[in-house]
Amino acid sequence: MLATKSAGHVPRGLNAVTPYLTVDDPEGLVAFAKTAFAAEEMKDQRAESPNGKLMHTAIRLEGCSIEIGRGRYLCASPQGWRSKPSRRA
Repeated sequence: MLATKSAGHVPRGLNAVTPYLTVDDPEGLVAFAKTAFAAEEMKDQRAESPNGKLMHTAIRLEGCSIEIGRGRYLCASPQGWRSKPSRRA
């Protein structure tokens, strides 16, 4: 069976294949990417928790988009920006 492309399957402003990074400090990663690579944050992708923590955003870097999310207790990343597979309870 051949796969067919569905209309509108890619969210506006993102690429067909978009990496998603889960980190402990998304604000720090965004700041680093802006400084080091002149990345631009896609403000329409920004979502904060009720206490004001950044939970999700996306950046554009050299024409590519990268989504970034805050690690959670089941999918927490170790110190820094390195991630590890999630554990099931």
